Amino acid sequence: MAKEASCATNTNMCPRGNRKLWAVHNFMMWLAWVVFMCLIVSSARYFRHYWKRAVQIHVFVGITIFVFTTCGVLMAWSRNPARYGTYMHWTKWSSFFENIATFIAWGLCISGMTAWFWRRYGTYEWNTTRVL
Repeated sequence: MAKEASCATNTNMCPRGNRKLWAVHNFMMWLAWVVFMCLIVSSARYFRHYWKRAVQIHVFVGITIFVFTTCGVLMAWSRNPARYGTYMHWTKWSSFFENIATFIAWGLCISGMTAWFWRRYGTYEWNTTRVL
């Protein structure tokens, strides 16, 4: 019975691939989308009294979420061609949500960078660059 397990413990290989790769992938995605996302929401919402430091925290954590998500997705996509014939597939719920999370992370990071750029370097009719 023990030899019929879904993942082979002795060889460290599952039908999906290396278990260590998926453990690192899962931890990175959990860290980015649970822990760091709570921190980024808190920095934007609750640290307003310390807004200079909050902006720095928000930018740093946002870029970290972007990098972790991109690395996790590339790790998952690198395993897909052998099984599905394509890098990005929509056949499983986990891959479906991961693909959506990827596009959300890319969109949020690019829009955040654009907003920061225009707030920092943009010219406004009312001639002010004050945030608060």
